[in-house]
Amino acid sequence: MKILKWYILSLCILSLHADPCKAQTIKETAEQFSTTETHRTGKIKALPTAITSWLEQELAKSKKQASIALQETNFFGSDTVKIVGYLRGYARSAGFSSGIIYYSNDLTNEDFPTTIRIQEDGRFETTLVIGYPKVLQLLINDQWIDMYAEPGQTVGLLLDWDDFLAASQQSDERYNFQHTKYLGATAAINEQLTSYKQAVIDYRKFLEERLTTTAEDFLQRTSTTWADERRRLDNFLVDKNFHPITTKLLYNKVDLTYCNLLFDFTFNRDYLATTNPDNEIVKRPITSAYYEFLQKIDLRDPTLMVSSEFSTLINRLEFSPLYARMEFQGEDTYKKIDSAFLIRSGYDELPFLYNVAKLRDLKSAYPYARTDSALHRLRDKFDQAVEHPYLQAENQRLHQQTIQKRIGYEVPDSYGGQVFKNIIAAHKGKVLVIDFWAQWCGPCRAGIENSLSVRQKLKDHPDLDFVFITDEQGTEKAFFDDYNAKNSMINSYRIKDDEYLALRELFHFNGIPRYILVDTDGKIRDENFASYNLSHQLVRYFPEKFKDLSAFLATAQ
Repeated sequence: MKILKWYILSLCILSLHADPCKAQTIKETAEQFSTTETHRTGKIKALPTAITSWLEQELAKSKKQASIALQETNFFGSDTVKIVGYLRGYARSAGFSSGIIYYSNDLTNEDFPTTIRIQEDGRFETTLVIGYPKVLQLLINDQWIDMYAEPGQTVGLLLDWDDFLAASQQSDERYNFQHTKYLGATAAINEQLTSYKQAVIDYRKFLEERLTTTAEDFLQRTSTTWADERRRLDNFLVDKNFHPITTKLLYNKVDLTYCNLLFDFTFNRDYLATTNPDNEIVKRPITSAYYEFLQKIDLRDPTLMVSSEFSTLINRLEFSPLYARMEFQGEDTYKKIDSAFLIRSGYDELPFLYNVAKLRDLKSAYPYARTDSALHRLRDKFDQAVEHPYLQAENQRLHQQTIQKRIGYEVPDSYGGQVFKNIIAAHKGKVLVIDFWAQWCGPCRAGIENSLSVRQKLKDHPDLDFVFITDEQGTEKAFFDDYNAKNSMINSYRIKDDEYLALRELFHFNGIPRYILVDTDGKIRDENFASYNLSHQLVRYFPEKFKDLSAFLATAQ
């Protein structure tokens, strides 16, 4: 089996004689930033001395002043990452005072969005905990900025308001910021990562191809395009003296992009066949030979997890026929699905990233363990099947986390915690189902509309309230008022964008709809509540209060 050995590439790059990541001083970077002409005025804006001094002080505090080599022996290890930055030209009149950093622990499929507060002078900072090197995504005023970070480091970022203005006028595609500068140990890596523009996938064409192209033809065509993009990157790197980490991550991004595309082609084939009954192409099954494209990457390589595209890959692997969790139940489940993977994938041993899929599956199973003994059996079966120490440590954390959630937890006295407490104060003494939604979110609105009849029957229940939360940016005021009235959203709140971001950080979610279950004491019982199975879940969590819920629904008008 021909699998790309990631470490061979790294060793080849390391043979370059020059230092590819010699860091500039903050003063040198600030001078470059200050001499950059702006789009709007063409004038030079100097970086304030106070900002330069503050950045120097913060970066000097970094626990780790050098970048690690991406090797499995030192790849994992939880530590803080501090983000410090400055937005030149910022004013409160811009209409926003915060942003959010997207970070997901892809080992366990947990989201940990972290808000940043932008001060009046344009500086911002925040701290989050990560378990391995990761490309983080910062969202400010609807614009994305990527940054590579490693545990224990401080990452500095210099932004320019004129880039945001230019981006707002270019709505058809993602704008490439012209003035962004990075600081800290990973500065050169970040600058280099932004220099290569990978070919853009035409997803409209892709959706058409799913209906008009056979799997065999799509595999051949995409494999050719994939190889072309790798050669394009080869040529781009010829005269570059990039850091080995940069080179590794650029190739990873290309490989993940096309692996994801090939996986996406196979998804929802049953749905396509149902909605296109006369289409013979979508009725044809995907054979195991199709998945041989996975042999072009190394699923033993944990550095694939660094790229933001990895979250899609591991999700697709987890729900593909390669991970046959739905086919085998009962005793020796792991042995059966492991055997199926080896046969279908062409691998001769279970790779690391396949075991990541197991851990993510386990995380989903933990909440459904009814007894402590069942919970412990799940934990022990995983540890017996997977020997990787960091995956076992994450398993232990999830196990303890599940136990804690059974008794609920208090909302902290953070900014987000206070926002939430203020909202639920009017509903003290009741069980609350919190629904985070937005005008633009189709699944959110489908959930609200589909639950209308049940909510109307439960509106007079003495122990239950439904609470709806959206943000000003995501839902227009006129729509909010009209939609609330049409859908009996009695307890509905449209809050400021900064407050909404704080709640996303508080409850660890990147996407909506999201449902939270709160008990009568204001404790969080489930921060990812399965509201689609409302009656069953309420009885499960609060059997005494809702044991007669079916009868109540039957008699309610």
